[in-house]
Amino acid sequence: MEAKQSEITVIVCFFLGLTSCFFAVYLVGFPLKYLIAIICGLLFLFLAFVINKYKSLNYLFILFALSIPVNLDINFFYRIHEGGALGITISLSILTAFIIYFYILLNKEVISSFEYEPALFWPTLIYMAAGTLSLINASYRDLIFFELLRLVLLLFIAFIIMNIKKKKQIKTFIVFLCLGVLIQSTLAVIQYKTGKTLGLGIFGEENLIKQFIGFKALRATGTIGHPNILAYFFEIVLPIAFAMFLIETKKRYKLYFFIIILTGGAGLITTLSRASWLVTAISFPFVFFTLYGSRLFQMKTAVALFIIGIFAIIPLFYACPVVIKRLTHTDYGSGALRMKLNRATISVIKQFPVMGVGMNNFAEVFQRFDKTGKSKILKGAKNVVHNLYLLVWAEVGTVGFIAFLWIFVSLLIKMKKTAYSVPIEFKGMITGIAAGIMAHLIHGMLDPGFKGSLPISILIYTLIGIFGAISIYCKNNFEKPVLTTYKKIYNDI
Repeated sequence: MEAKQSEITVIVCFFLGLTSCFFAVYLVGFPLKYLIAIICGLLFLFLAFVINKYKSLNYLFILFALSIPVNLDINFFYRIHEGGALGITISLSILTAFIIYFYILLNKEVISSFEYEPALFWPTLIYMAAGTLSLINASYRDLIFFELLRLVLLLFIAFIIMNIKKKKQIKTFIVFLCLGVLIQSTLAVIQYKTGKTLGLGIFGEENLIKQFIGFKALRATGTIGHPNILAYFFEIVLPIAFAMFLIETKKRYKLYFFIIILTGGAGLITTLSRASWLVTAISFPFVFFTLYGSRLFQMKTAVALFIIGIFAIIPLFYACPVVIKRLTHTDYGSGALRMKLNRATISVIKQFPVMGVGMNNFAEVFQRFDKTGKSKILKGAKNVVHNLYLLVWAEVGTVGFIAFLWIFVSLLIKMKKTAYSVPIEFKGMITGIAAGIMAHLIHGMLDPGFKGSLPISILIYTLIGIFGAISIYCKNNFEKPVLTTYKKIYNDI
């Protein structure tokens, strides 16, 4: 019997080896990025089996958090396109989410059942329905399919993250999400200071962007892509780190988040994104006054602010010349360009007010339907308006635009209600997440925002998932509102 099993094992190994040889010959013609992505995918699968042996889901969530700013992916049916999904894309984050899902299915003792917050899903589903209706006017139906598939994957990611069941796991996820800020800011500062890329193109690093601000400066990219995308990442995650710094009681964690804030601020400067600087200057006071407003005039708070100011003034001293030059130097007509494209987009919306021109179709048809002629400034390039809201409105019409707004309006309303009935640690997390999302939504008035970047889209829906996990945890562990105990904890910090 044992001899027969050995023969079967040899035969199976032989055919696996033979198949691998054929695949190796086929894959050798692929771009290096695809090969690295496949290798990383196999590595992640191997890690999943190792983690399965030790029955620890926490490691997989950590891998997911660290994979978000790594723009390593495989694209199928790829086409050059702006403003949305450009094919069927499988990134490391998406792959890790699927590994987590199957891990949970195979280990029912880890999580007995999946849970989710329906209120966080319905607005996106309605938005997807509006996108489906936009097929009526769409010139490129495949682009609608790509965008709908991306939204399905984003909802899947939110669903997976909502199933972080333990308080410690939620905090650990936040800690490692912030670690991504430290890694990206370190890479960005090195890029900025050396003026060179680091040879990480396969992980998403792009060529540094030259910007003349009275002197030639280079905008850093990290491994997430364009400098603006890196700035999105910082503006969303830094308020979360700041909130955790304010509410954290353990000194080692407080120091950790303080380091994240300082290094992240330096990384944000290297992107030279004026809009991100502006929204971060809004989000930080929001977090501070929400969590510390009632204690603003206490001596302990004044001392803490003084110490923070002392540490912050050093990097600000070195950053000030760059910041002042970037804010005061001519923008080479970028503001005027935005206004012209806004007016051109409004002319498109007036022609397709109900169903839009088709989800994810705007860049392809913008100049065709523009009645003002102002889109000629793009010189034939297929690009989108630098306004997230006008972009969505033009693509899916008024009904879809309302659904899109409701995704975030309903989220922020639910966050506000939840924040006042949970312990201070969760309130800090919710406040930071809300501030990061609001900062990005404000930035969306000047840029297409997360809609044009898969890593940032994943980040946004990951944060929705984290809030869902907090909400589910509190429902399962607090039979009554904990506002009374929260007040005591709040005063003890």
